Amino acid sequence: MPIWHGTFVLGADRAADVQVAWPGVRPQHLRFVPVEGMVRVEPVAAGATIEVNGEQLFSKDLRDGDVITIGALQIRWVDAQARPLAPVRAASPARAAVQAANTMPSGGRAGVAPPSAASRSARKGGRSAKGAAKEDPRERARSERSGRRSGASSWGIVSAAVMVVMLLGYGLLQHFKNSTWPSSPQHYVDLAREQLGNRQPERALATLAFALKDATGAVRVQAEQLDADIRQLLLETAAMPKVLVARTESDKLREFTARYLKAAAGRPAARELVRRCDRWLASYRDLCANHSDGKEPLRAVEELRGRFAAVAQLDTAEEVADVMFFVEERLGLRWRDYKAALARIDAFAEANPGAAEVVQKRTELLVEGEKWLRGKLDNIGHLIERGDVTNAKRDLEEIELKVLVPAWEPLVAPVRARVAAAR
Repeated sequence: MPIWHGTFVLGADRAADVQVAWPGVRPQHLRFVPVEGMVRVEPVAAGATIEVNGEQLFSKDLRDGDVITIGALQIRWVDAQARPLAPVRAASPARAAVQAANTMPSGGRAGVAPPSAASRSARKGGRSAKGAAKEDPRERARSERSGRRSGASSWGIVSAAVMVVMLLGYGLLQHFKNSTWPSSPQHYVDLAREQLGNRQPERALATLAFALKDATGAVRVQAEQLDADIRQLLLETAAMPKVLVARTESDKLREFTARYLKAAAGRPAARELVRRCDRWLASYRDLCANHSDGKEPLRAVEELRGRFAAVAQLDTAEEVADVMFFVEERLGLRWRDYKAALARIDAFAEANPGAAEVVQKRTELLVEGEKWLRGKLDNIGHLIERGDVTNAKRDLEEIELKVLVPAWEPLVAPVRARVAAAR
């Protein structure tokens, strides 16, 4: 390969001046740089080394005959001003030689050893040495120069053609390595397993489609089972976010049990737990039953419900104690759930008009809740003053979700406006 301009890069990338798609060759591997009438070879990557004549170096001013090694690839440097050398002999079929020459301003070319006088004589039809000696010396010199040019050119073309064929063969091998190139059904099944192991389930399904066209007997059973497994995997992957939510909610049910039902199992706490288990099962039973990661939380929730169903007595009417337990449990949270607590009281009071204890509890909640809410709203105001709009917005969202009832809307409206203006 003649080097016809300044810096000259060799690598596997198409952007390289010479592209060599060969094992061990990086996208931008090494470069040739003209320096003071010579050419220096150096790695493109900073701090890397190159192997020249068997020695690891950071750079090398090349001399005629120097050999650069990259893995199984050898590159011989042929100076344009020196006598061309014979090509590098490959150590094995896997090794290859690339000849490089620097074209100096006065002219130069890539070269190989010139044909011998005997071979030139043979090409001229077997002319004897004596007969050749009688030729005009100038004519003989012109003939020898012409022969050298012809021989070097022919060998250069052959070498380039061989290199191109090797590169194309290697490229095709890499391209069809994981492809569905025509093969046996068993090959397709094995290839699909490998693709699945490389986290390519969609590609594995496409490969199995080829196997199922002609597979019979045991091979077909393998292909069908693998196809079913991959499709189940894809379904489970798509459902994983919902399963994670289900697991989180099941953990909350266990925490509730540990907090309120660890000692004596009272009816109000058991009643609330069983109701929450029923809501969980209605939302996640089918999802978890068909998902490998959902079976454990499903089993845990069903076990909790079975333990406390008898104590809960869901077939009996609601009592004041049940309502009071629910209210206290809702107020024990970090963000007091006044909204749910008051809604439960209102529903019970409507079904039981004479329940004075519940009505009194509602009055107390409104007074207590308003005081608690004002403290939270003041804190949001401080966050806005400090420029922490993100946390101010988050706290306001929690208030509107769990706390805000119609009676407290006049307190929240101004703070909501401040948060909106501060965005």
